[in-house]
Amino acid sequence: PLLAALVALACACGQKEVAPSLDLVTAACAGTPPLDGVTHLRFRVSGPGVESAHERVSTVRWTAGDVPALPVGSARVLEVRAYAGAPDQGGPLLSLGRSAPVDVAEGQDASVRVFLRRLGEFAPVNLASSPDTCAAMRETRAGHTATLLPDGRVLFAGGYRPDAKGARQASGTTEVFDPQTGTFSPGPDVGPRAFHTASLLPDGKVLLAGGAEALEPASVQRTARVVDVTAGTASAVEPKVARYQHVAAVDAQGHVLLVGGRSADGSGVFTAEGFDAASGRFVDVPTEVPRVDAAVTVLGDGRTLVVAGGADATGPQAEVLGFAFEGNTFSRLSGGARLLVPRVGASVAMLGREEDGPRPVLM
Repeated sequence: PLLAALVALACACGQKEVAPSLDLVTAACAGTPPLDGVTHLRFRVSGPGVESAHERVSTVRWTAGDVPALPVGSARVLEVRAYAGAPDQGGPLLSLGRSAPVDVAEGQDASVRVFLRRLGEFAPVNLASSPDTCAAMRETRAGHTATLLPDGRVLFAGGYRPDAKGARQASGTTEVFDPQTGTFSPGPDVGPRAFHTASLLPDGKVLLAGGAEALEPASVQRTARVVDVTAGTASAVEPKVARYQHVAAVDAQGHVLLVGGRSADGSGVFTAEGFDAASGRFVDVPTEVPRVDAAVTVLGDGRTLVVAGGADATGPQAEVLGFAFEGNTFSRLSGGARLLVPRVGASVAMLGREEDGPRPVLM
C-alpha cells in the first residue's frame, strides 16, 4: 500500500498526481442493478490538460489500486464504465457513471463519488446515503428550466402546476440537485414564472428571463433574475420586453441573446434584446427577429449565435440568422445558411468532439 501511494503521488511527465478515494455507488432504487452481468470496469480520468493515458481496466472486484491517480488541477472527472467481458475484446458496455468535476490540490485528499447507472434505462435518482431509496423533487413542476452548473449541480427554476381548480399557476421556487448526494435542496425565490429561459453565465450564475406568471389567461413577465446558487441569492434585473415561450443563448463572454416568444395576447414578439453580464443590463438589439418557436445556439467559436427555424407571419422559415456582440449590442451578421426543410419548434444539439469543432444539428 505504501509503494502504491508513492507511485500515485509521483510526478508523471512533470505533472503531480493524487490517489483518489472513490465511493462507487453500485446499487439502484429501481430498474436493473448496475452491476448485473458486469465482469470488468474501466476507470478513466478527464479534464483540462489530462492525457488519455489516465485509464485503467480491472475486474468487477476492483481495489483502490485499480483507480488511476488524479492529476493536480481543476475540473477533474472520473468516469467508470462497466462491461460484460473485457472491453478490449469487444465486451458490451452495460453501465456508466461520472463524477462531478473536482479540483485536485497537491498534498490534499481527493474524494470522488460516482453513481453507476444502467445504460438504456430511465431510472429515478437514488440517495447516496441510502442507494436503495429513490429521491424526488421537492415539488412537481412543468414548463420549468433545468440548468447544469459548473460544479455538476443542476438548478431547477419556476414552472407551473395545476391548483385545486385546475388552473395553471406559475411557481417562483427553485431547487438544486446535487449529484454527489442524490438530494434536492431549496434555492432562492425567483418570482413566479413558467416558460421562461435560463442562461448559464461565465461566472456560474444563471440568468432567468421572462416567462408567464399565469397561463389562463396569460400574464406575461417583464422581469428577470440573476441567480447565484452558491450564495443563495436572486438579483432582479429588468428586461425591455415582456415575453414567454421564447429562446435564448449566451456567448463565451456572457452576452445573452433573447429572441421571439409570445406576448399576453398570444401574438409573436419580434423584438430581440440582449443582456450583458459584465454590466448587468439589458440592451436593445436594432434588428428585429420575426421568429416564433425558433431555435438558437452559440457556435464553436464562442462568439457567433445563430437563430434557426421558427415562423413569422408567412409561415415556417428556412433562413438561418447569425448574430455577434459588437460594441455594446448584438449585430446581425451578413450571409448565412438555409435549412433544407423549414421547421418550427425544433431542438438544436451540438454534435462532435470539442477539439474537432462541434457542429449544430437541428432536429
